[in-house]
Amino acid sequence: MDNNSRNSKEKTKRRKFGIHLTSIEIFHKYIFPEIKDLLENYLWVDLYAGEGNLILPILNEIPYDKRESFFRGHIFLFDTQ
Repeated sequence: MDNNSRNSKEKTKRRKFGIHLTSIEIFHKYIFPEIKDLLENYLWVDLYAGEGNLILPILNEIPYDKRESFFRGHIFLFDTQ
């Protein structure tokens, strides 16, 4: 299978499932600076969790020994796949 065919199939799959990934770089540059001091104050819901590019960087900011309880109390993930 050539690259064009693979790219076309990937685009079709992404359209079907509404897959639009937010890169970790975009998260760190534009989103995280706005929320970094508020992590403990909110529930964080990612309705299209995909690869976890929005939630995993948040968890990385939580001390390792507190991550599990933070995840249970603050994070909700959903995805169509």
